[in-house]
Amino acid sequence: MPSTENISKLIAHLQIAGQDPEHPDLGFNMSAHHIRTSEFWTDQSGHNCGTVACICGWANHLIGSQDPTDDAAAAEFLGLSEDNMLELFYPGSIRALNSLVYDATPAQAVRVLEILRDEGIIDWDRAFAEVPST
Repeated sequence: MPSTENISKLIAHLQIAGQDPEHPDLGFNMSAHHIRTSEFWTDQSGHNCGTVACICGWANHLIGSQDPTDDAAAAEFLGLSEDNMLELFYPGSIRALNSLVYDATPAQAVRVLEILRDEGIIDWDRAFAEVPST
């Protein structure tokens, strides 16, 4: 069962990705667990941080994991089943619109997490429909 408390913590940090005083050098990009920005790994938060992380990478960062790719730790923190973990962290492995999801903005990631927290489902299509990219 999803952890509403921990999902809310992650939402709070993603809402200020790139400006988070606790993590000032960490932006957002769904294509990378945690990597230095470059022309291929841009900061979707728009703040041009030195590093970016996806939802899984941010969750691991918040729990203090030294391994930003630790899917199991991030899934446990968020209370995700294995299927939910795959759909949230690796949507391209399940859906055809993977390029769209990997270009997600922090606001779109926040929306998918709000839907998960409030309704217990992961719905990237709805998040993209409700929060268009800018």
